[in-house]
Amino acid sequence: MRINIKRLTLTALLIAIAILIPIVFAPLRITIGPMSWTPAAHVPIFIACFISPPVAIAVAIGATIGFFFTAPLVITARAATHVIFAGLLAFYVKNKPNLSTLHMIIVSIVVGIIHALCEALVVWWLFFGSIKGNPAYYIWALVGIGTLVHSIVDFWIAMFIVKVLKRAKRV
Repeated sequence: MRINIKRLTLTALLIAIAILIPIVFAPLRITIGPMSWTPAAHVPIFIACFISPPVAIAVAIGATIGFFFTAPLVITARAATHVIFAGLLAFYVKNKPNLSTLHMIIVSIVVGIIHALCEALVVWWLFFGSIKGNPAYYIWALVGIGTLVHSIVDFWIAMFIVKVLKRAKRV
Protein backbone atom coordinates (compact mmCIF):
# COMPACT_ATOMS: atom_id res chain seq x y z
CA MET A 1 0.00 0.00 0.00
CA ARG A 2 1.37 3.36 -1.05
CA ILE A 3 0.72 6.41 1.16
CA ASN A 4 0.26 9.77 -0.53
CA ILE A 5 1.97 12.18 1.89
CA LYS A 6 0.43 15.26 0.24
CA ARG A 7 -3.11 13.85 0.58
CA LEU A 8 -2.43 12.72 4.15
CA THR A 9 -1.16 16.20 5.06
CA LEU A 10 -4.16 17.91 3.43
CA THR A 11 -6.49 15.55 5.28
CA ALA A 12 -4.82 16.28 8.62
CA LEU A 13 -4.94 20.04 8.01
CA LEU A 14 -8.60 19.97 6.99
CA ILE A 15 -9.52 17.83 10.01
CA ALA A 16 -7.67 20.26 12.28
CA ILE A 17 -9.50 23.21 10.72
CA ALA A 18 -12.83 21.35 10.94
CA ILE A 19 -12.25 20.72 14.66
CA LEU A 20 -11.08 24.29 15.32
CA ILE A 21 -13.90 26.14 13.52
CA PRO A 22 -16.61 25.24 16.07
CA ILE A 23 -14.21 26.00 18.92
CA VAL A 24 -12.89 29.33 17.59
CA PHE A 25 -16.21 30.53 16.17
CA ALA A 26 -18.33 29.36 19.15
CA PRO A 27 -18.80 32.97 20.34
CA LEU A 28 -20.08 33.89 16.85
CA ARG A 29 -22.48 30.93 16.64
CA ILE A 30 -26.08 32.01 16.14
CA THR A 31 -28.54 29.65 17.84
CA ILE A 32 -32.33 29.78 17.53
CA GLY A 33 -33.92 26.72 19.11
CA PRO A 34 -32.46 23.62 17.46
CA MET A 35 -31.00 25.71 14.60
CA SER A 36 -27.47 27.01 14.80
CA TRP A 37 -25.19 28.70 12.32
CA THR A 38 -21.43 28.56 12.85
CA PRO A 39 -19.56 30.65 10.27
CA ALA A 40 -17.69 28.53 7.69
CA ALA A 41 -18.38 25.26 9.54
CA HIS A 42 -18.81 23.27 6.32
CA VAL A 43 -15.96 24.80 4.32
CA PRO A 44 -13.26 22.21 5.23
CA ILE A 45 -15.73 19.40 4.52
CA PHE A 46 -16.60 20.80 1.09
CA ILE A 47 -12.91 21.31 0.26
CA ALA A 48 -12.26 17.69 1.27
CA CYS A 49 -15.01 16.54 -1.10
CA PHE A 50 -12.87 17.76 -4.00
CA ILE A 51 -9.90 15.68 -2.83
CA SER A 52 -11.42 12.21 -2.33
CA PRO A 53 -14.29 10.35 -0.63
CA PRO A 54 -12.16 9.00 2.27
CA VAL A 55 -10.78 12.49 2.93
CA ALA A 56 -14.29 13.99 2.88
CA ILE A 57 -15.62 11.40 5.32
CA ALA A 58 -12.61 11.82 7.65
CA VAL A 59 -13.02 15.60 7.70
CA ALA A 60 -16.77 15.30 8.36
CA ILE A 61 -15.99 13.06 11.35
CA GLY A 62 -13.39 15.60 12.51
CA ALA A 63 -15.97 18.40 12.32
CA THR A 64 -18.35 16.31 14.42
CA ILE A 65 -15.63 15.94 17.06
CA GLY A 66 -15.17 19.74 17.08
CA PHE A 67 -18.89 20.25 17.70
CA PHE A 68 -18.87 17.54 20.37
CA PHE A 69 -16.50 19.70 22.44
CA THR A 70 -18.40 22.97 22.00
CA ALA A 71 -22.07 22.37 21.30
CA PRO A 72 -25.17 20.66 22.66
CA LEU A 73 -26.10 17.12 21.59
CA VAL A 74 -28.54 18.25 18.89
CA ILE A 75 -25.87 20.32 17.12
CA THR A 76 -23.33 17.50 17.41
CA ALA A 77 -25.91 15.03 16.03
CA ARG A 78 -26.62 17.39 13.14
CA ALA A 79 -22.87 17.61 12.47
CA ALA A 80 -22.64 13.80 12.38
CA THR A 81 -25.00 13.80 9.39
CA HIS A 82 -22.36 15.65 7.38
CA VAL A 83 -20.76 12.30 6.65
CA ILE A 84 -23.75 11.57 4.39
CA PHE A 85 -23.59 14.64 2.14
CA ALA A 86 -19.78 14.67 2.20
CA GLY A 87 -19.57 11.07 1.05
CA LEU A 88 -22.19 11.53 -1.67
CA LEU A 89 -20.64 14.74 -2.98
CA ALA A 90 -17.11 13.34 -2.93
CA PHE A 91 -18.14 10.23 -4.88
CA TYR A 92 -20.01 12.41 -7.38
CA VAL A 93 -17.07 14.78 -7.86
CA LYS A 94 -14.69 11.83 -8.21
CA ASN A 95 -16.78 10.55 -11.15
CA LYS A 96 -17.35 14.00 -12.70
CA PRO A 97 -14.16 16.01 -12.05
CA ASN A 98 -14.74 18.81 -14.62
CA LEU A 99 -18.04 20.44 -13.82
CA SER A 100 -19.30 23.68 -15.36
CA THR A 101 -20.39 26.62 -13.21
CA LEU A 102 -24.06 25.94 -13.99
CA HIS A 103 -23.60 22.30 -13.03
CA MET A 104 -21.92 23.38 -9.77
CA ILE A 105 -24.86 25.66 -8.96
CA ILE A 106 -27.22 22.71 -9.37
CA VAL A 107 -24.90 20.45 -7.34
CA SER A 108 -24.68 23.02 -4.52
CA ILE A 109 -28.49 23.19 -4.33
CA VAL A 110 -28.97 19.40 -4.43
CA VAL A 111 -26.25 18.86 -1.80
CA GLY A 112 -27.82 21.65 0.28
CA ILE A 113 -31.20 19.92 0.13
CA ILE A 114 -29.71 16.56 1.16
CA HIS A 115 -27.77 18.30 3.93
CA ALA A 116 -30.88 20.15 5.16
CA LEU A 117 -33.08 17.03 5.06
CA CYS A 118 -30.56 15.02 7.08
CA GLU A 119 -30.22 17.72 9.73
CA ALA A 120 -33.98 18.36 9.91
CA LEU A 121 -34.66 14.64 10.32
CA VAL A 122 -32.16 14.45 13.19
CA VAL A 123 -33.84 17.39 14.92
CA TRP A 124 -37.27 15.86 14.30
CA TRP A 125 -36.12 12.55 15.76
CA LEU A 126 -34.55 14.18 18.84
CA PHE A 127 -37.12 16.87 19.56
CA PHE A 128 -40.49 16.21 17.95
CA GLY A 129 -43.09 16.38 20.67
CA SER A 130 -40.91 18.42 23.00
CA ILE A 131 -40.80 21.58 20.87
CA LYS A 132 -43.30 24.09 22.14
CA GLY A 133 -45.33 25.99 19.57
CA ASN A 134 -45.13 24.89 15.96
CA PRO A 135 -42.57 22.05 15.58
CA ALA A 136 -42.87 22.17 11.78
CA TYR A 137 -41.65 25.79 11.84
CA TYR A 138 -38.62 24.98 13.99
CA ILE A 139 -37.72 21.83 12.14
CA TRP A 140 -38.43 22.68 8.50
CA ALA A 141 -38.18 26.46 8.42
CA LEU A 142 -35.34 27.13 10.84
CA VAL A 143 -33.31 23.94 10.51
CA GLY A 144 -34.27 22.94 6.96
CA ILE A 145 -34.15 26.29 5.18
CA GLY A 146 -31.45 27.67 7.49
CA THR A 147 -29.21 24.69 6.76
CA LEU A 148 -29.92 24.89 3.02
CA VAL A 149 -28.79 28.52 2.87
CA HIS A 150 -25.79 27.92 5.17
CA SER A 151 -24.76 24.90 3.10
CA ILE A 152 -24.90 26.74 -0.22
CA VAL A 153 -22.92 29.72 1.14
CA ASP A 154 -20.22 27.46 2.61
CA PHE A 155 -20.13 25.41 -0.61
CA TRP A 156 -19.30 28.50 -2.67
CA ILE A 157 -16.70 29.72 -0.17
CA ALA A 158 -15.08 26.28 -0.47
CA MET A 159 -15.34 26.36 -4.29
CA PHE A 160 -13.43 29.66 -4.34
CA ILE A 161 -10.70 28.16 -2.11
CA VAL A 162 -10.52 24.97 -4.21
CA LYS A 163 -10.11 27.02 -7.41
CA VAL A 164 -7.27 29.01 -5.80
CA LEU A 165 -5.60 25.81 -4.57
CA LYS A 166 -5.94 24.18 -8.01
CA ARG A 167 -4.35 27.19 -9.68
CA ALA A 168 -1.49 26.97 -7.19
CA LYS A 169 -1.31 23.22 -7.90
CA ARG A 170 -1.88 22.36 -4.22
CA VAL A 171 -4.96 20.15 -4.76
